[in-house]
Amino acid sequence: MKNLTLFFALVSALATAAGPLPAAEPVQLKRIGTAPDMVEFDLTGPVLYKIFVVKEPSQIVVELLNTKLKAKNKAIEGQGLFLRRITLSQASKKPDWVTRIVLELDAPARYQIAWENGKMALRLDEVPPPEPVREPGKHQHTADSDR
Repeated sequence: MKNLTLFFALVSALATAAGPLPAAEPVQLKRIGTAPDMVEFDLTGPVLYKIFVVKEPSQIVVELLNTKLKAKNKAIEGQGLFLRRITLSQASKKPDWVTRIVLELDAPARYQIAWENGKMALRLDEVPPPEPVREPGKHQHTADSDR
């Protein structure tokens, strides 16, 4: 127990002497590539992100945290059934770097994000139709229930 107390006292003293840890260098978004209903983010490293879905007008907003926008094109035409246009902006620099990518859609779509070949890829797909709602307690009439 004495060794454990000494360990925590030493760690606490070192943390106080060192001060706060410096912020990690921001990742850079070098470019964006497109394919039909797909966006590929060419980044210098992995990132944390937030995604918001806007219903009217139909958009998907991706915010890349701790990321500097280095891509030359700030507006790119989309391809496919859903993706109309992509716009990029540096949403903030202070206190943290945030790069915002807005995907303008021709129709509502669901998305899936994956890392492929060292790049982050966002794919769009059709939103499945809602399941039919059945009223609770109602018996479904079938040919077998008539017997």
